[in-house]
Amino acid sequence: FVIGQYVTVAGDVISHVNISKVAVEDGGTYECAAENRVGRTTHSARVRVYLFVCLPIIRKMPPISAVAGEQLAVTCPAAGFPIHAVTWEK
Repeated sequence: FVIGQYVTVAGDVISHVNISKVAVEDGGTYECAAENRVGRTTHSARVRVYLFVCLPIIRKMPPISAVAGEQLAVTCPAAGFPIHAVTWEK
Protein backbone atom coordinates (compact mmCIF):
# COMPACT_ATOMS: atom_id res chain seq x y z
CA PHE A 1 0.00 0.00 0.00
CA VAL A 2 1.00 3.63 -0.46
CA ILE A 3 0.29 6.51 1.92
CA GLY A 4 0.21 9.99 0.45
CA GLN A 5 -1.06 13.46 1.12
CA TYR A 6 -1.51 16.82 -0.54
CA VAL A 7 -2.71 20.30 0.41
CA THR A 8 -5.75 21.81 -1.28
CA VAL A 9 -6.02 25.44 -2.41
CA ALA A 10 -8.09 26.06 0.74
CA GLY A 11 -5.22 24.78 2.90
CA ASP A 12 -6.78 21.45 3.87
CA VAL A 13 -4.40 18.51 4.13
CA ILE A 14 -5.84 15.48 2.34
CA SER A 15 -4.18 12.22 3.34
CA HIS A 16 -4.96 8.88 1.73
CA VAL A 17 -4.06 5.22 1.74
CA ASN A 18 -3.94 3.55 -1.67
CA ILE A 19 -4.07 -0.23 -1.92
CA SER A 20 -3.51 -1.23 -5.55
CA LYS A 21 -4.87 -4.78 -5.38
CA VAL A 22 -7.10 -4.98 -2.35
CA ALA A 23 -7.44 -8.43 -0.76
CA VAL A 24 -9.84 -9.80 1.83
CA GLU A 25 -7.00 -9.60 4.38
CA ASP A 26 -6.87 -5.81 3.89
CA GLY A 27 -10.29 -5.46 5.50
CA GLY A 28 -10.44 -4.13 9.04
CA THR A 29 -10.52 -0.88 10.96
CA TYR A 30 -8.39 1.93 9.61
CA GLU A 31 -7.68 5.02 11.70
CA CYS A 32 -6.51 8.44 10.57
CA ALA A 33 -4.95 10.83 13.11
CA ALA A 34 -4.26 14.55 12.73
CA GLU A 35 -2.10 16.39 15.24
CA ASN A 36 -0.89 19.92 15.86
CA ARG A 37 0.32 21.95 18.86
CA VAL A 38 -3.26 22.31 20.16
CA GLY A 39 -4.08 18.62 20.21
CA ARG A 40 -4.82 15.44 18.35
CA THR A 41 -7.96 14.01 16.80
CA THR A 42 -8.72 10.70 15.12
CA HIS A 43 -11.35 9.10 12.97
CA SER A 44 -11.70 5.42 12.22
CA ALA A 45 -13.70 3.52 9.65
CA ARG A 46 -14.34 -0.16 9.06
CA VAL A 47 -13.37 -1.38 5.61
CA ARG A 48 -15.01 -4.57 4.40
CA VAL A 49 -13.50 -6.37 1.43
CA TYR A 50 -15.68 -8.93 -0.31
CA LEU A 51 -14.82 -11.54 -2.87
CA PHE A 52 -16.54 -10.74 -6.14
CA VAL A 53 -19.19 -13.38 -5.52
CA CYS A 54 -19.14 -16.02 -2.82
CA LEU A 55 -21.45 -18.57 -1.32
CA PRO A 56 -23.43 -17.27 1.66
CA ILE A 57 -22.27 -18.53 5.04
CA ILE A 58 -24.41 -18.72 8.17
CA ARG A 59 -22.57 -19.21 11.42
CA LYS A 60 -23.91 -21.93 13.68
CA MET A 61 -26.37 -20.63 16.25
CA PRO A 62 -26.09 -21.90 19.82
CA PRO A 63 -29.05 -23.58 21.55
CA ILE A 64 -31.45 -20.90 22.81
CA SER A 65 -33.73 -21.06 25.85
CA ALA A 66 -36.59 -18.68 26.54
CA VAL A 67 -39.16 -18.05 29.25
CA ALA A 68 -42.79 -18.09 28.10
CA GLY A 69 -44.25 -14.59 28.06
CA GLU A 70 -40.83 -12.90 27.81
CA GLN A 71 -39.23 -11.33 24.75
CA LEU A 72 -36.94 -13.46 22.58
CA ALA A 73 -34.38 -12.17 20.08
CA VAL A 74 -32.58 -14.59 17.77
CA THR A 75 -29.82 -13.39 15.48
CA CYS A 76 -28.67 -14.95 12.24
CA PRO A 77 -25.01 -14.10 11.58
CA ALA A 78 -24.77 -14.36 7.79
CA ALA A 79 -21.85 -13.45 5.55
CA GLY A 80 -21.17 -13.56 1.83
CA PHE A 81 -21.53 -11.18 -1.07
CA PRO A 82 -23.99 -10.32 -2.25
CA ILE A 83 -26.67 -11.33 0.28
CA HIS A 84 -30.04 -10.92 -1.45
CA ALA A 85 -32.23 -12.20 1.36
CA VAL A 86 -32.23 -13.86 4.76
CA THR A 87 -35.35 -15.89 5.49
CA TRP A 88 -36.59 -17.68 8.59
CA GLU A 89 -38.49 -20.94 8.94
CA LYS A 90 -39.81 -22.75 11.97
